Amino acid sequence: MTESALPTFARVGTRNIFTATLQTADETTHDPATALPTSEPGTAQASYTVASGDLPEFSSPPSDVKYIGFVYLTGRNLSGSIQTVNYASYNDTVSVKTGSRSINNDSYWTVLQSFYDIEVGDVLELAAWCDSTDMDIMNEGYQVGFSRIQPESDGILYNVDVGVMPNMPVFTGGNPYTIGKHYSIGIDMNLTNFVCSRNTNSNSPLQMPVMTGRKPLIYDYYFDTTYGSAGGQNVAITNESTVYYPYYTMGRYPDTIAYNVIDLTLD
Repeated sequence: MTESALPTFARVGTRNIFTATLQTADETTHDPATALPTSEPGTAQASYTVASGDLPEFSSPPSDVKYIGFVYLTGRNLSGSIQTVNYASYNDTVSVKTGSRSINNDSYWTVLQSFYDIEVGDVLELAAWCDSTDMDIMNEGYQVGFSRIQPESDGILYNVDVGVMPNMPVFTGGNPYTIGKHYSIGIDMNLTNFVCSRNTNSNSPLQMPVMTGRKPLIYDYYFDTTYGSAGGQNVAITNESTVYYPYYTMGRYPDTIAYNVIDLTLD
């Protein structure tokens, strides 16, 4: 069905502009740096309780959305040899992920943990330890992102246009740098509530054109980020750098979704 092939009784509503903005990340610099213990600490070094003020800000309440918490720890290996950083993450004391990574001497390490489908009141924790007393934590941080968003619960969307795709998460503490080509799925559709759509991936900001094709897909949400959702939920990614900290993998999110809602109600 093309734009000109809409039923004669269809009424195209006014243009809706749905916007999304992430809150500024909560970050802490450890000055002086905190030494890593040689066994898992009883209290995680990074612990954040999700508050309503941490959630992304939307121009209007979405009918459905999945929130993703991002927590990181970063530090340096000054032991004089290769060492192993171990980590463990928890949501409300329930284990989410454990793992480890070998880190070269005089290199910075970063562990970034994503927590899928979080809610206000959840306690997100990330702990790290190693076999040497000469490894430390320099920075930690936390931000809430989102995925699988549905701005409208009813109606057929028409002429959907997605704006630029900023990074998610965004950290500024330390000497940060983002890596990887982690795509965001732009617009997907479900035959029950879409007329026009196109599935677009991007690893850089872009302006997507007005959707005029019709491509049925199985999803019932508009957007899905690869890191933390489509590419794996509750994922921990570790990275190493001789320069950057945190040195982390990011996804993307739509800052604007513009659309019309079509009314097919018969008078």
